[in-house]
Amino acid sequence: MKPKKSESKIQNPISVDFEYHNLNSEEKDSLIDDLKLLIEERNEIIFSILHGSFQTDSDFRDIDIAIYLNRPTNQDIFDYTIKFAAELEGKVRLPIDIQVLNEAPLPFRYIVADTGMVLTCRDTVFYEEFVNATTREYLDFKYFCSLYS
Repeated sequence: MKPKKSESKIQNPISVDFEYHNLNSEEKDSLIDDLKLLIEERNEIIFSILHGSFQTDSDFRDIDIAIYLNRPTNQDIFDYTIKFAAELEGKVRLPIDIQVLNEAPLPFRYIVADTGMVLTCRDTVFYEEFVNATTREYLDFKYFCSLYS
């Protein structure tokens, strides 16, 4: 006799519905200008880069902004990004996701540097050195990975 197939009565608690947003190009441009002004108020940010679906798609869930800090903050990075994102969200009324590039994984840094759009930059030479070093390291990493795959 075959055992009966049991039916689970437990629902998936991780299931989340995301709200998507859609702005026309004029609204996006205006929002980008607002974000630039808000980010420029932060002296600890050397440069900021817009990346992700807001930049590339008509529908987006949140606005992804990568930042490079000129010095450690008095709070830990996680708290800093949460508080800064909440501050921006309160002003632009859309979800914001902040990532700090200083300690970010190489593949992430490369994708942001390669595909993102610079929002603010206090030090062009430093930004260009960051992009060049990230690209060089990533291409070396990619080459060595291809040797062993």
